Amino acid sequence: MLLSAMMYHNRMAEFLYVHVPFCLKKCAYCDFYSVSASEPAYAAYVYALKREFLSRRGEVLELKGIYIGGGTPTAMSASLLTETIKCVYENFDVAPDVEFTVEANPETLDDEKLRALRASGVNRLSIGVQSFLDSELCALGRVHDAKKALSAARAARKIFDNLSLDLIYGIPGSNAESWACTLDTALSLDPAHISAYELTPEAATPLGRMVESGEVTMPNEDLVVSMYDTAVERLSRAGYDRYEISNFARPGRECVHNVNYWRRGRYLGAGAGAHSFIAGRRFWNVPDIQKYIAAAEALDGAAEGAAWTAAEGVTEVDAREAFSESVFLGLRTREGVLIEGAPPHWKDSLLDMERAGFLDIRGNTLRLTHRGILVSNSVIAEVLARLERRLERGLTPLI
Repeated sequence: MLLSAMMYHNRMAEFLYVHVPFCLKKCAYCDFYSVSASEPAYAAYVYALKREFLSRRGEVLELKGIYIGGGTPTAMSASLLTETIKCVYENFDVAPDVEFTVEANPETLDDEKLRALRASGVNRLSIGVQSFLDSELCALGRVHDAKKALSAARAARKIFDNLSLDLIYGIPGSNAESWACTLDTALSLDPAHISAYELTPEAATPLGRMVESGEVTMPNEDLVVSMYDTAVERLSRAGYDRYEISNFARPGRECVHNVNYWRRGRYLGAGAGAHSFIAGRRFWNVPDIQKYIAAAEALDGAAEGAAWTAAEGVTEVDAREAFSESVFLGLRTREGVLIEGAPPHWKDSLLDMERAGFLDIRGNTLRLTHRGILVSNSVIAEVLARLERRLERGLTPLI
Protein backbone atom coordinates (compact mmCIF):
# COMPACT_ATOMS: atom_id res chain seq x y z
CA MET A 1 0.00 0.00 0.00
CA LEU A 2 2.81 2.40 0.83
CA LEU A 3 4.55 1.77 -2.52
CA SER A 4 1.26 2.22 -4.36
CA ALA A 5 0.60 5.50 -2.58
CA MET A 6 4.11 6.74 -3.40
CA MET A 7 3.69 5.86 -7.08
CA TYR A 8 0.36 7.70 -7.14
CA HIS A 9 1.93 10.70 -5.40
CA ASN A 10 4.77 10.84 -7.95
CA ARG A 11 2.27 11.08 -10.79
CA MET A 12 0.72 14.28 -9.46
CA ALA A 13 1.90 17.87 -9.27
CA GLU A 14 2.14 20.14 -6.24
CA PHE A 15 2.80 23.32 -8.22
CA LEU A 16 0.69 25.03 -10.87
CA TYR A 17 1.85 27.39 -13.59
CA VAL A 18 -0.77 29.29 -15.60
CA HIS A 19 0.38 30.98 -18.80
CA VAL A 20 -1.38 34.17 -19.91
CA PRO A 21 0.26 35.05 -23.25
CA PHE A 22 -1.09 38.58 -23.66
CA CYS A 23 0.94 41.79 -23.82
CA LEU A 24 0.03 45.34 -24.75
CA LYS A 25 3.12 45.24 -26.96
CA LYS A 26 5.78 42.59 -27.46
CA CYS A 27 9.19 43.77 -26.22
CA ALA A 28 12.14 43.88 -28.60
CA TYR A 29 14.07 41.20 -26.69
CA CYS A 30 11.22 38.81 -25.80
CA ASP A 31 11.41 35.24 -27.08
CA PHE A 32 8.47 33.86 -25.06
CA TYR A 33 5.13 33.00 -26.63
CA SER A 34 2.99 36.11 -26.31
CA VAL A 35 0.65 38.15 -28.51
CA SER A 36 -1.28 41.41 -28.49
CA ALA A 37 -5.04 40.94 -28.11
CA SER A 38 -8.27 42.66 -27.11
CA GLU A 39 -10.78 42.14 -24.29
CA PRO A 40 -12.98 39.63 -26.21
CA ALA A 41 -9.92 37.41 -26.75
CA TYR A 42 -9.05 37.71 -23.06
CA ALA A 43 -12.53 36.49 -22.07
CA ALA A 44 -12.41 33.54 -24.47
CA TYR A 45 -9.00 32.59 -23.15
CA VAL A 46 -10.11 32.70 -19.52
CA TYR A 47 -13.00 30.41 -20.43
CA ALA A 48 -10.50 28.00 -22.04
CA LEU A 49 -8.33 28.07 -18.92
CA LYS A 50 -11.35 27.22 -16.77
CA ARG A 51 -12.10 24.25 -19.04
CA GLU A 52 -8.51 23.04 -18.78
CA PHE A 53 -8.55 23.34 -14.99
CA LEU A 54 -11.69 21.21 -14.88
CA SER A 55 -10.18 18.56 -17.16
CA ARG A 56 -6.85 18.31 -15.37
CA ARG A 57 -7.75 18.66 -11.71
CA GLY A 58 -6.97 14.96 -11.20
CA GLU A 59 -3.29 15.61 -12.00
CA VAL A 60 -2.75 17.81 -8.95
CA LEU A 61 -2.21 17.22 -5.24
CA GLU A 62 -2.62 20.02 -2.69
CA LEU A 63 -0.90 23.01 -4.30
CA LYS A 64 2.10 24.51 -2.50
CA GLY A 65 2.78 27.09 -5.17
CA ILE A 66 0.73 28.82 -7.88
CA TYR A 67 2.31 31.09 -10.48
CA ILE A 68 0.43 33.05 -13.14
CA GLY A 69 2.92 34.33 -15.71
CA GLY A 70 3.11 35.47 -19.27
CA GLY A 71 3.06 37.57 -21.25
CA THR A 72 1.47 40.07 -18.97
CA PRO A 73 -1.37 38.56 -16.91
CA THR A 74 -2.31 42.03 -15.65
CA ALA A 75 -3.04 43.13 -19.22
CA MET A 76 -6.44 41.57 -18.48
CA SER A 77 -9.07 43.42 -16.49
CA ALA A 78 -9.36 43.06 -12.74
CA SER A 79 -12.60 41.11 -13.17
CA LEU A 80 -11.08 38.55 -15.57
CA LEU A 81 -8.04 38.14 -13.36
CA THR A 82 -10.14 37.51 -10.27
CA GLU A 83 -12.36 35.12 -12.25
CA THR A 84 -9.26 33.11 -13.24
CA ILE A 85 -7.94 33.06 -9.67
CA LYS A 86 -11.33 32.04 -8.29
CA CYS A 87 -11.44 29.16 -10.76
CA VAL A 88 -8.03 27.94 -9.57
CA TYR A 89 -9.36 27.73 -6.02
CA GLU A 90 -12.58 26.04 -7.19
CA ASN A 91 -10.80 23.28 -9.10
CA PHE A 92 -7.71 22.49 -7.05
CA ASP A 93 -6.88 21.83 -3.42
CA VAL A 94 -4.74 24.73 -2.26
CA ALA A 95 -2.50 24.64 0.81
CA PRO A 96 -3.31 27.28 3.46
CA ASP A 97 0.24 28.65 3.21
CA VAL A 98 0.42 28.55 -0.60
CA GLU A 99 2.67 31.08 -2.32
CA PHE A 100 0.50 32.59 -5.06
CA THR A 101 2.43 34.77 -7.53
CA VAL A 102 1.15 36.90 -10.39
CA GLU A 103 3.45 38.62 -12.87
CA ALA A 104 2.70 42.22 -13.80
CA ASN A 105 4.04 45.09 -15.85
CA PRO A 106 3.92 48.67 -14.55
CA GLU A 107 1.70 50.07 -17.32
CA THR A 108 -1.07 47.56 -16.48
CA LEU A 109 -1.27 48.23 -12.74
CA ASP A 110 -3.56 50.53 -10.79
CA ASP A 111 -4.94 50.52 -7.25
CA GLU A 112 -8.14 48.70 -8.25
CA LYS A 113 -6.24 45.84 -9.87
CA LEU A 114 -3.70 45.59 -7.06
CA ARG A 115 -6.40 45.40 -4.40
CA ALA A 116 -8.44 42.93 -6.45
CA LEU A 117 -5.44 40.62 -6.80
CA ARG A 118 -4.68 40.73 -3.08
CA ALA A 119 -8.31 40.16 -2.10
CA SER A 120 -8.47 37.15 -4.46
CA GLY A 121 -5.73 35.28 -2.63
CA VAL A 122 -2.61 36.42 -4.50
CA ASN A 123 0.14 37.05 -1.92
CA ARG A 124 3.18 37.65 -4.12
CA LEU A 125 3.52 40.11 -7.01
CA SER A 126 6.40 40.10 -9.51
CA ILE A 127 6.76 43.33 -11.50
CA GLY A 128 8.78 43.49 -14.72
CA VAL A 129 10.49 46.83 -14.11
CA GLN A 130 13.74 45.98 -16.00
CA SER A 131 15.18 49.49 -15.60
CA PHE A 132 14.45 52.82 -13.93
CA LEU A 133 15.92 54.84 -16.83
CA ASP A 134 13.84 55.95 -19.80
CA SER A 135 16.66 55.53 -22.33
CA GLU A 136 17.16 51.89 -21.35
CA LEU A 137 13.43 51.12 -21.32
CA CYS A 138 13.23 52.57 -24.82
CA ALA A 139 16.12 50.36 -25.97
CA LEU A 140 14.23 47.32 -24.64
CA GLY A 141 10.99 48.34 -26.35
CA ARG A 142 9.10 48.56 -23.05
CA VAL A 143 5.73 50.31 -22.92
CA HIS A 144 6.22 51.97 -19.53
CA ASP A 145 8.61 54.76 -18.61
CA ALA A 146 10.73 55.16 -15.48
CA LYS A 147 8.16 57.33 -13.71
CA LYS A 148 5.43 54.72 -14.20
CA ALA A 149 7.76 51.94 -13.08
CA LEU A 150 8.50 53.76 -9.84
CA SER A 151 4.89 54.72 -9.12
CA ALA A 152 3.60 51.19 -9.85
CA ALA A 153 6.22 49.60 -7.61
CA ARG A 154 5.47 52.03 -4.78
CA ALA A 155 1.74 51.35 -5.06
CA ALA A 156 2.32 47.58 -5.11
CA ARG A 157 4.64 47.74 -2.11
CA LYS A 158 1.84 49.25 -0.02
CA ILE A 159 -0.40 46.26 -0.72
CA PHE A 160 2.04 43.35 -1.20
CA ASP A 161 4.56 42.58 1.49
CA ASN A 162 6.04 39.91 -0.79
CA LEU A 163 7.02 42.01 -3.80
CA SER A 164 9.56 40.96 -6.44
CA LEU A 165 11.17 43.24 -9.02
CA ASP A 166 12.70 41.99 -12.28
CA LEU A 167 15.74 43.96 -13.50
CA ILE A 168 17.90 43.62 -16.61
CA TYR A 169 21.56 44.56 -16.99
CA GLY A 170 23.74 44.69 -20.11
CA ILE A 171 21.22 46.83 -22.00
CA PRO A 172 22.53 48.65 -25.12
CA GLY A 173 23.61 52.13 -24.09
CA SER A 174 23.84 51.28 -20.38
CA ASN A 175 26.91 51.73 -18.21
CA ALA A 176 28.08 51.15 -14.65
CA GLU A 177 26.45 54.35 -13.40
CA SER A 178 23.04 53.68 -14.97
CA TRP A 179 22.99 50.15 -13.55
CA ALA A 180 23.91 51.40 -10.10
CA CYS A 181 21.07 53.92 -10.35
CA THR A 182 18.54 51.17 -11.19
CA LEU A 183 19.80 49.00 -8.32
CA ASP A 184 19.66 51.86 -5.83
CA THR A 185 16.13 52.79 -6.89
CA ALA A 186 15.00 49.17 -6.59
CA LEU A 187 16.54 48.88 -3.12
CA SER A 188 14.80 52.07 -2.01
CA LEU A 189 11.50 50.25 -2.53
CA ASP A 190 12.53 47.47 -0.11
CA PRO A 191 11.16 44.53 -2.16
CA ALA A 192 11.34 41.02 -0.73
CA HIS A 193 12.95 39.66 -3.89
CA ILE A 194 14.98 40.96 -6.83
CA SER A 195 15.80 39.12 -10.05
CA ALA A 196 18.73 40.51 -12.06
CA TYR A 197 19.05 39.04 -15.55
CA GLU A 198 21.72 39.62 -18.16
CA LEU A 199 20.20 40.69 -21.47
CA THR A 200 20.81 37.99 -24.07
CA PRO A 201 19.56 38.95 -27.55
CA GLU A 202 17.86 35.91 -29.10
CA ALA A 203 18.29 35.60 -32.87
CA ALA A 204 14.55 35.47 -33.61
CA THR A 205 13.75 38.72 -31.77
CA PRO A 206 13.86 42.29 -33.16
CA LEU A 207 16.73 43.12 -30.82
CA GLY A 208 18.63 40.02 -31.92
CA ARG A 209 18.26 41.01 -35.56
CA MET A 210 19.42 44.57 -34.84
CA VAL A 211 22.50 43.26 -33.04
CA GLU A 212 23.23 40.87 -35.91
CA SER A 213 22.97 43.68 -38.47
CA GLY A 214 25.19 45.98 -36.45
CA GLU A 215 22.42 48.50 -35.88
CA VAL A 216 22.71 47.96 -32.11
CA THR A 217 25.89 47.32 -30.12
CA MET A 218 25.79 45.34 -26.89
CA PRO A 219 27.96 46.35 -23.90
CA ASN A 220 31.35 44.63 -23.80
CA GLU A 221 31.88 41.53 -21.68
CA ASP A 222 34.02 43.25 -19.05
CA LEU A 223 31.29 45.82 -18.39
CA VAL A 224 28.61 43.13 -18.15
CA VAL A 225 30.68 41.15 -15.64
CA SER A 226 31.26 44.32 -13.65
CA MET A 227 27.51 45.00 -13.60
CA TYR A 228 26.84 41.52 -12.21
CA ASP A 229 29.50 41.98 -9.56
CA THR A 230 27.92 45.30 -8.61
CA ALA A 231 24.52 43.63 -8.22
CA VAL A 232 25.94 40.86 -6.02
CA GLU A 233 27.84 43.31 -3.83
CA ARG A 234 25.04 45.87 -3.37
CA LEU A 235 22.26 43.34 -2.89
CA SER A 236 24.32 41.28 -0.45
CA ARG A 237 25.18 44.39 1.54
CA ALA A 238 21.46 45.23 1.66
CA GLY A 239 20.59 41.83 3.16
CA TYR A 240 19.60 39.82 0.09
CA ASP A 241 20.83 36.24 -0.34
CA ARG A 242 21.86 35.05 -3.79
CA TYR A 243 20.03 31.74 -3.85
CA GLU A 244 20.35 31.27 -7.62
CA ILE A 245 22.67 32.90 -10.15
CA SER A 246 20.17 35.64 -11.09
CA ASN A 247 17.88 35.66 -8.05
CA PHE A 248 18.25 37.43 -4.72
CA ALA A 249 15.87 37.31 -1.78
CA ARG A 250 15.42 38.39 1.81
CA PRO A 251 15.84 35.33 4.07
CA GLY A 252 12.76 33.13 3.70
CA ARG A 253 11.48 35.00 0.64
CA GLU A 254 12.84 32.75 -2.08
CA CYS A 255 10.32 32.11 -4.86
CA VAL A 256 8.98 28.62 -4.13
CA HIS A 257 7.82 28.13 -7.73
CA ASN A 258 11.32 28.70 -9.08
CA VAL A 259 12.97 26.63 -6.35
CA ASN A 260 10.70 23.72 -7.26
CA TYR A 261 11.72 24.10 -10.92
CA TRP A 262 15.45 24.12 -10.12
CA ARG A 263 15.00 21.01 -7.98
CA ARG A 264 13.17 19.25 -10.84
CA GLY A 265 9.96 19.12 -8.84
CA ARG A 266 6.63 18.23 -10.40
CA TYR A 267 4.43 20.99 -11.82
CA LEU A 268 1.38 21.29 -14.03
CA GLY A 269 1.33 23.96 -16.73
CA ALA A 270 -2.00 25.32 -17.99
CA GLY A 271 -2.56 27.70 -20.89
CA ALA A 272 -1.36 28.05 -24.47
CA GLY A 273 2.28 27.00 -24.75
CA ALA A 274 2.53 26.01 -21.06
CA HIS A 275 4.86 23.13 -20.14
CA SER A 276 4.36 20.48 -17.44
CA PHE A 277 6.72 18.03 -15.73
CA ILE A 278 5.14 15.06 -13.95
CA ALA A 279 6.25 11.44 -13.47
CA GLY A 280 9.41 11.84 -15.54
CA ARG A 281 7.53 13.24 -18.54
CA ARG A 282 7.62 16.74 -20.00
CA PHE A 283 4.58 17.72 -22.01
CA TRP A 284 3.22 20.98 -23.33
CA ASN A 285 0.17 22.66 -24.75
CA VAL A 286 -0.02 24.01 -28.28
CA PRO A 287 1.53 27.53 -28.40
CA ASP A 288 -1.36 28.99 -30.34
CA ILE A 289 -4.21 30.85 -28.64
CA GLN A 290 -6.86 30.06 -31.25
CA LYS A 291 -6.04 26.34 -31.32
CA TYR A 292 -5.95 26.29 -27.54
CA ILE A 293 -9.36 27.96 -27.24
CA ALA A 294 -10.81 25.63 -29.89
CA ALA A 295 -9.58 22.57 -27.99
CA ALA A 296 -11.27 23.83 -24.83
CA GLU A 297 -14.54 24.58 -26.62
CA ALA A 298 -14.52 21.07 -28.08
CA LEU A 299 -14.88 19.75 -24.53
CA ASP A 300 -18.14 21.60 -23.88
CA GLY A 301 -20.62 19.11 -22.52
CA ALA A 302 -17.95 16.50 -21.82
CA ALA A 303 -17.78 14.88 -18.41
CA GLU A 304 -15.46 16.16 -15.72
CA GLY A 305 -12.00 14.68 -16.25
CA ALA A 306 -12.48 14.25 -20.01
CA ALA A 307 -9.13 13.97 -21.75
CA TRP A 308 -7.44 17.29 -22.40
CA THR A 309 -6.82 17.68 -26.14
CA ALA A 310 -4.65 20.80 -26.44
CA ALA A 311 -1.41 18.96 -25.63
CA GLU A 312 1.03 19.30 -28.53
CA GLY A 313 3.90 17.11 -27.46
CA VAL A 314 5.41 14.87 -24.81
CA THR A 315 8.90 13.58 -24.10
CA GLU A 316 10.07 10.94 -21.67
CA VAL A 317 13.06 12.06 -19.60
CA ASP A 318 15.49 9.14 -19.38
CA ALA A 319 18.10 8.63 -16.66
CA ARG A 320 20.89 10.40 -18.56
CA GLU A 321 18.70 13.42 -19.31
CA ALA A 322 17.56 13.54 -15.69
CA PHE A 323 21.20 13.49 -14.59
CA SER A 324 22.11 16.33 -16.97
CA GLU A 325 19.12 18.42 -15.91
CA SER A 326 19.95 17.91 -12.25
CA VAL A 327 23.52 19.09 -12.73
CA PHE A 328 22.61 22.01 -14.99
CA LEU A 329 19.83 23.29 -12.75
CA GLY A 330 21.43 22.44 -9.42
CA LEU A 331 24.69 24.21 -10.16
CA ARG A 332 22.77 27.42 -10.69
CA THR A 333 21.60 27.36 -7.08
CA ARG A 334 23.13 28.17 -3.72
CA GLU A 335 22.76 24.52 -2.59
CA GLY A 336 24.55 23.11 -5.62
CA VAL A 337 24.28 19.45 -6.60
CA LEU A 338 24.44 16.47 -4.26
CA ILE A 339 25.94 13.36 -5.88
CA GLU A 340 24.62 10.35 -3.97
CA GLY A 341 25.61 6.71 -4.15
CA ALA A 342 28.96 7.39 -5.87
CA PRO A 343 32.42 6.06 -4.93
CA PRO A 344 35.04 8.58 -3.76
CA HIS A 345 36.83 8.77 -7.14
CA TRP A 346 33.84 10.32 -8.95
CA LYS A 347 35.25 13.82 -8.39
CA ASP A 348 38.78 13.13 -9.67
CA SER A 349 38.10 14.61 -13.11
CA LEU A 350 36.91 17.88 -11.54
CA LEU A 351 39.78 18.57 -9.16
CA ASP A 352 41.65 20.83 -11.61
CA MET A 353 38.50 22.97 -11.95
CA GLU A 354 38.35 23.21 -8.16
CA ARG A 355 42.01 24.21 -7.99
CA ALA A 356 41.38 26.86 -10.66
CA GLY A 357 38.68 28.37 -8.45
CA PHE A 358 35.60 27.51 -10.52
CA LEU A 359 34.13 24.78 -8.29
CA ASP A 360 33.68 24.17 -4.58
CA ILE A 361 33.63 20.42 -3.83
CA ARG A 362 32.70 19.45 -0.30
CA GLY A 363 31.96 15.82 0.38
CA ASN A 364 29.59 14.76 -2.39
CA THR A 365 28.27 18.26 -3.06
CA LEU A 366 29.28 20.40 -6.04
CA ARG A 367 28.83 24.18 -6.09
CA LEU A 368 29.96 26.98 -8.35
CA THR A 369 32.22 29.57 -6.79
CA HIS A 370 31.67 33.24 -7.60
CA ARG A 371 34.37 32.92 -10.26
CA GLY A 372 32.55 29.91 -11.68
CA ILE A 373 29.25 31.78 -11.72
CA LEU A 374 30.79 34.52 -13.90
CA VAL A 375 31.39 31.92 -16.63
CA SER A 376 28.64 29.54 -15.54
CA ASN A 377 27.54 28.36 -18.98
CA SER A 378 30.99 27.11 -19.96
CA VAL A 379 31.78 25.72 -16.49
CA ILE A 380 28.50 23.79 -16.25
CA ALA A 381 28.96 22.43 -19.79
CA GLU A 382 32.46 21.22 -18.92
CA VAL A 383 31.31 19.63 -15.65
CA LEU A 384 28.55 17.79 -17.49
CA ALA A 385 30.90 16.57 -20.19
CA ARG A 386 33.38 15.21 -17.65
CA LEU A 387 30.78 13.55 -15.45
CA GLU A 388 29.06 11.97 -18.43
CA ARG A 389 32.37 10.49 -19.57
CA ARG A 390 32.67 8.90 -16.15
CA LEU A 391 29.09 7.65 -16.47
CA GLU A 392 30.12 5.82 -19.63
CA ARG A 393 32.78 4.04 -17.58
CA GLY A 394 30.17 2.67 -15.23
CA LEU A 395 29.67 5.46 -12.69
CA THR A 396 25.97 6.04 -12.06
CA PRO A 397 25.48 8.72 -9.41
CA LEU A 398 22.01 9.59 -8.27
CA ILE A 399 21.23 13.29 -7.80
